[in-house]
Amino acid sequence: MKDLVTRNLGLKLAALLMALALWRFVGTEQRSEMAFFVPLEMRGLSPDLVVTQGAVDTVNVRVAGSRAQLAQLDSRQLGVHVDVSGVKPGTSTFVISRDQFSLPPGVEVTRVSPAEIPITVEKLVTKTVEVEAVIVGEPMNGFHLVPEATRVDPPRITVSVPQSQSDGLRRIGTLPIELGGVKGPFRQRVAVDRSDPRARVANPESVVAFVAIEEDQGEKTFDEVAVEVRNIAPGRVGSVVPQRVRLTVRAPLSVLATARGDEVQAWVDARGVDRGDRSLTVNVVLPAALERVRLEPSTVRVVVDTAPPSAGVNETQARKP
Repeated sequence: MKDLVTRNLGLKLAALLMALALWRFVGTEQRSEMAFFVPLEMRGLSPDLVVTQGAVDTVNVRVAGSRAQLAQLDSRQLGVHVDVSGVKPGTSTFVISRDQFSLPPGVEVTRVSPAEIPITVEKLVTKTVEVEAVIVGEPMNGFHLVPEATRVDPPRITVSVPQSQSDGLRRIGTLPIELGGVKGPFRQRVAVDRSDPRARVANPESVVAFVAIEEDQGEKTFDEVAVEVRNIAPGRVGSVVPQRVRLTVRAPLSVLATARGDEVQAWVDARGVDRGDRSLTVNVVLPAALERVRLEPSTVRVVVDTAPPSAGVNETQARKP
């Protein structure tokens, strides 16, 4: 019998030590813990209610089990939901218990944080708010945004708002509209920004933005614009003092680059002036896209006299506006 105990004693001791190590390893595996951020979903909330305070998207859950089991777990598999179908306006507290989680055999929840979730629920009210186009970026060099001419259609939409916040919400923006170097006006359908937690867009969920982009403008001065006398009576001749005026115009830069002074018509109307001196206003006719800024002087002195017999009909007599 003694030989049976002492025979191959070294091997037997080695086997015993290996068994103890295996037992210790298995025991350690069974006692492992791991923390997960688990998605939390609130179900059953009445469509005429909204959570205004206390809503959380995830809870921290500690789970115990073997390492092999824990390695196979996914936070999405541990997702938990809270039934809020019977909640009324006001503050309510919901408890998340350990038995709400579906876990494989041998795995258990040791802690949930937070285990209690207080939420405040309010009734939704409907109101009409203005929609504002949100513009980002810059147009092409030489062009600019015209905010007062930029608009959206429809200009107002209907939203559902928590009752306590109804008075504070008067307008809602669109998603950003990128200019991205554009060089002219454009239209774009764009969604209403849904990121404001106070508002639930009801109708419509998108609008058409009309974005006004115009070319930059500048000024140009023509120093020697000749003034004509028109509508002078038959048998009369007229002259003006001074004979030339200084005119400043405004236009888009591309138009100014080719604008010339000889394209401008400046004239005075001598109708009703028989003889003598008269101070008359200078009229100006400009090419398309040019806008008058300043005229110096804006009135000139017109001298009308009898035409000499040899002069015939002065060329200014025949000119009509």
